[in-house]
Amino acid sequence: MTYQIITELSPVGPNAIGMVIAFSMSFRGFIDSCRLKEAILSKIIPVLGVIILAFAVAPLAHADPIYGTSALGELTGSRSEPGSIVTGDEWADDETIQSLSWLVMDLGGGAWSYEYTFTNFRAPDISHFILDLTDDCVGRDDEAADPGCVTDISGPLAFNTYDSSGPGTSNPGFPVGASITGVKFDFGEDVYSFLSNRSPVYGDFYVNGGNESFADNIGLENHLSENVFDFIVRPDGVVPEPGTLLLLGLGLIGLGAMARRRKA
Repeated sequence: MTYQIITELSPVGPNAIGMVIAFSMSFRGFIDSCRLKEAILSKIIPVLGVIILAFAVAPLAHADPIYGTSALGELTGSRSEPGSIVTGDEWADDETIQSLSWLVMDLGGGAWSYEYTFTNFRAPDISHFILDLTDDCVGRDDEAADPGCVTDISGPLAFNTYDSSGPGTSNPGFPVGASITGVKFDFGEDVYSFLSNRSPVYGDFYVNGGNESFADNIGLENHLSENVFDFIVRPDGVVPEPGTLLLLGLGLIGLGAMARRRKA
């Protein structure tokens, strides 16, 4: 009825009016379709973002075992006895709690600074400190295969594989069957700091004082440990691959879309 009255009163005639109405209905259908698609996409995009983020973060997360995995999430930290560090002889009999803390800084351009601080390692004082490195840092004849692994530090250094028998001065209390391929700071200090071209990962250490006192991380005896507190942070790792960073970015975009949708 309404359509008949409009067509009779309109100067353009029924055909033109019909075309306008048909176009209006088609346009409305298009808008409804777009709204439906937008509603669907608003739900799908955040879900896809979460899935992509999960795939991106998985390679960055601590895998089992912990040893050798990225430590970018713990650039500042510490380990202490008795939960994370094993001590022996006079250090074990000491009433104080021995601890090792670190501070790692990304200097940019592939350069990193590392600082290790030993607390309450007294009577006797530290005589030498062995720090785990990835094997390709260590060359022959106590020399570094890559001088950039440990640099900008004064004092005698030796690069080798160390165990309970040495080489060089003995390492009392070193776990039988275990070893550390890395650098030996053959001098005693409370604080060791240096530069490196290697990013941080989880690994081992050993420190000796006097004739028989020693300390090392619990994970030195068990590289299959899934407990991050069994290891310390040390140089020599890899940064995320570009493809992983791309996935991480896409995932974060999806989470952003989800947050915006919730606010709306």
